[in-house]
Amino acid sequence: MTRSIMKTLLVTLIFFIQLPIVFGQDSTTNTFKNQLGVDATFFIKTYFQFNEFTGNPIPNYMLTYKRNFEKSSFRSAFGVNFESFFPNSAFDGDSNNYHNKSFDFVASAGWEWRSMISKRWLFYYGVDARYLIEKSDADVNYYSGGYANGNISQLQEVGIAPFLGIGFNINDRISLTTETSFAFIMSQSEQTTTYIPVSSDYPEKPNIIDPKVTSQYTLFLPPMFLLINFNL
Repeated sequence: MTRSIMKTLLVTLIFFIQLPIVFGQDSTTNTFKNQLGVDATFFIKTYFQFNEFTGNPIPNYMLTYKRNFEKSSFRSAFGVNFESFFPNSAFDGDSNNYHNKSFDFVASAGWEWRSMISKRWLFYYGVDARYLIEKSDADVNYYSGGYANGNISQLQEVGIAPFLGIGFNINDRISLTTETSFAFIMSQSEQTTTYIPVSSDYPEKPNIIDPKVTSQYTLFLPPMFLLINFNL
C-alpha cells in the first residue's frame, strides 16, 4: 500500500474513532440484540425497470447480520453469485462441448455506531474490512483464426472501508438503510488466455499465461443499494 494511501487511511480512522464522542449524547439504546438484512436493490431495479449502474462496482451483499450493543453494533455481510451455461458453437462440424462458468464471493465485517436524528430517522457510521474473490472459466468468448478464444481468470481483493449511512425505521421491527463508503483496496489478478481448435484442420495452440498483477487503489461507493432490515 502506498505511503499516501496509508496517511489517508490513518486520518480517516482517527476521524471515525472520534465520531462516537461527538455524537454520543444523541445515541439511542437498541433493545433488539440481533438484526438480519436483505439486499432489496435487485428486486427494486427489476420492478421499476431501472438500468444497471455502469460505474464503479458495488458489493452485492445479499444478506447482512448485526449484533447490537448499547450504542454500537458488530456487523457482517456476504454475497454469492454463480453462473454456468453451455454456449453453442458458431461453426458446423465443431464437436467441442463449450462450458462458460463464473463464481463471485464477497464478504465484510466491521463495527458501526449509530445516532438518532428523529424518532424514525437514524444516522450511522463505522468501518468495514472487506474481501472479494471472482473466478471465471470461459471456454469461448469469441472465435478467431479457427480457434475458440476463452480465458481463465481470478481476482482477489482485500480492503478497509469507512462508511456513512442513513436509515428509516418503519416500525420497531423493520427498517430501511443505505450507505456510502470510501474503500482502500489491495488487489491481485491473474489471467490465462485459452485456444480450442474448432476442427482437426487446426493444430493445438498453447495457452498464454499472463503475469500476476498486484495493485492498490481507492474506490468511492455511492448509496446505490437499499437494505431491508428485520430486528429479532
